[in-house]
Amino acid sequence: MSFTSLRSLSTRAIQITNNKNAALLNCTRLYTAASTPAKFATIDESARVQKQMAFGRDLSAAANNAHGELRFDWKKEEIEAIYHSPIMELLYHGANVHRMHFDPLAVQQCTLLSIKTGGCSEDCKYCPQSSSYSTVVKAQKMLDTGEVLEAARAAKAAGSTRFCMGAAWRDLAGRKGTGKGSTDTPTNLFVPLPQLHPLPILFS
Repeated sequence: MSFTSLRSLSTRAIQITNNKNAALLNCTRLYTAASTPAKFATIDESARVQKQMAFGRDLSAAANNAHGELRFDWKKEEIEAIYHSPIMELLYHGANVHRMHFDPLAVQQCTLLSIKTGGCSEDCKYCPQSSSYSTVVKAQKMLDTGEVLEAARAAKAAGSTRFCMGAAWRDLAGRKGTGKGSTDTPTNLFVPLPQLHPLPILFS
């Protein structure tokens, strides 16, 4: 590639960088037109299906069921067939089904805060927060109400549309390793949480 061509490409790149909004809008239009079906755009599935059948390949269970009516009467055999479909087919049709019902360019921003880490009395083998096993996670007392509210306000200011608090225990009665002298409980948090309205608050 000649120096002139490189300079031309460099100039073009600078122009795009200096006009981020226009570049983003252009990319959005291309993305939407190319990969967004149903009420947001339309995808012609027939051409892809014909090409796949021309190669002598049967349609996967994912392909056969992706564009049907909403159902609640799935049989175990049907679910197994979809589960065992090729991973790329599942990704493709799963993404298309999502785009049929939701805006594909919208991303829900959520914030998750661990208000009580480690020392859980449960013995779930996959969880490093269980007190039954030796892991790198150290038991910590529950965060103070002020710390939680500060984190929630920061999440709201950053654009999060949901704020979820997670605690490592089975229930309040069976919690373990919360730290001596800790007077805060999740119920204490419920009183000031309305201050964060309209940010939805979740707890697990």
